[in-house]
Amino acid sequence: VALIGARNTVTLQLSASRDERADQLATVIDDLSTVSVVRQRGATVDWAYRLTPQSSVSLGLGYQRSTSDTSALQSTLKSLSVLWTAPLGARSTVSAGLRRAEFDSPTNPYDENAIFAALRMSF
Repeated sequence: VALIGARNTVTLQLSASRDERADQLATVIDDLSTVSVVRQRGATVDWAYRLTPQSSVSLGLGYQRSTSDTSALQSTLKSLSVLWTAPLGARSTVSAGLRRAEFDSPTNPYDENAIFAALRMSF
């Protein structure tokens, strides 16, 4: 769903998936060999604000939850990002941002803090 205004755009995305092994007799060792079903549900909300006709700033929030028969494959991912984009020249765009992510899992939890930048050029 998107709400589009003169300078603001807000988007909401909801997702859900259910994964299970197609071949129950396979002997391959993977995530679906130890559980019967893995379910994922998530939501993202993005807000973009146009600063000028060519530049913008956006804020993104994300949440994803995975569940299964065993607690080893259950996880939660929460994220927050801020992005600024502006033209650098006639055929180039620069962007910079910040990102924070928290991944909660019994086996490999982590926190991420990132600063990133990109230069895009078209020929």
